[in-house]
Amino acid sequence: MRGIRLLAACATLALLGVAGAQTTPPGAGAPAAGATEAATAAAPPARQFQNALIAYAVFQRDISELAAATIESEASLDEALERVARHNGEALVRGWTTYGADVVAQSPAFVGGARELAGRIGREAAINAMAGDRTKARELSGAQEAEALSLRALAADAARVAEAADLFDGYARTLQHRPWASAEASGQEDRVRRLRALVGAGGFAPMLPMSLAPRLTIAPLSVRASEGAAGFGGAGFWDALFGDVSRRARAPAIAVNFTQSAAGERSRAARDGMLSLAALQALAAGQTPAAELYARDASAVACVEMARLQFYQCLSSVRFVNENAYCAARHGLRDIAVCMSPSLSSASPAREIAIGSAVVELPQVAAPLEAAPSAAEAALEGVADAAEVVEVAAPLQPSAASAGDDAAFRASLGGLGAGELFARADELEEQGAAAQARMARRALIARFPDSPLALVAARQLTAQAGER
Repeated sequence: MRGIRLLAACATLALLGVAGAQTTPPGAGAPAAGATEAATAAAPPARQFQNALIAYAVFQRDISELAAATIESEASLDEALERVARHNGEALVRGWTTYGADVVAQSPAFVGGARELAGRIGREAAINAMAGDRTKARELSGAQEAEALSLRALAADAARVAEAADLFDGYARTLQHRPWASAEASGQEDRVRRLRALVGAGGFAPMLPMSLAPRLTIAPLSVRASEGAAGFGGAGFWDALFGDVSRRARAPAIAVNFTQSAAGERSRAARDGMLSLAALQALAAGQTPAAELYARDASAVACVEMARLQFYQCLSSVRFVNENAYCAARHGLRDIAVCMSPSLSSASPAREIAIGSAVVELPQVAAPLEAAPSAAEAALEGVADAAEVVEVAAPLQPSAASAGDDAAFRASLGGLGAGELFARADELEEQGAAAQARMARRALIARFPDSPLALVAARQLTAQAGER
């Protein structure tokens, strides 16, 4: 895995950009059905938001395909694994945050509250108020009602992912009776390497037909509540949008048991960001730097990165072909449903989501790590030598003997994110550069103590210390 980066190549719909969508009727000027266009890496902010929604739509299209899949061969299982693995974590989180904000912006009371504030204190002052304080949007009239609309939509989306996870968990059990699936998994290392490459530079680029532009170019107050479950933000929206790709009858429509309850600080920050982004859209300011900030949810990205890491580790330990389906179910799909659920819902992370007649319990998500020393110490429990604890938990301290040789390498680590540092360490270890792999893991622990990957890196360093 060469880092989890925002995909530069996303498809562009007919009406690009949040700002443009606010002034142009949805669907106007749509190109011919079936046409697609690749976005550029230098897309302006408004275009980036549209691309983010496209990336999330492609993810939900793949969920539809997975729910309709019939696994009859190793090739069909590999195709399903690619659909699970090919979605960039940061783009995925930006996508569901943008989608939630677009749903919020369909509340007449909330949009009216934002515009009433602009009329009272001036548009620029209102924009500055929203941009300077992410909690300000919560004070607008209709905020609670608007938030409930988006949370129900996202909870239903998480339920779709959990439904696909159930399907592949069943495949993991039933396929073991098929000769091809009960055979030993040959070339598993190549399979993992190929799947990792899908989220790297030059990997998978999400694209959609231009014909879907009218359904995904959503301006504030452009969707009526009367459109029901099949409308934008409805529990059946993605089923209706991608009905042409379904190869079998789907399960009954998803019903979400949504109960309001107290939420943690992480959940509140994500929801406030979603409300603030919607308020800026209502004021035709969706292209501002603040909007870009509110579209990010670092905690949710870390959750997706951890799920992806566990997915790779699970695949690496597979012995028989059918076990790949279990990895897809448990880590590639269900863990993603969990990541979607707590970060964007005011319901408890451990809540029921009803899918037809079945009820899926989404497990509790561990709280973020408190600090680098605590994370390392937790991972190093049971290590007899206290010196090893210092070696793993302390920030990088170049030794006199190696400082000259390693200066350039350390400098190369400076611009890497948590996922990229973790991936770099993994690659270095595979290449036999154990010392540099340790440097990358220590840099991860020192610079990103709150990332779940810091805990994993600390455990890896502990294991390496025990082997020496």
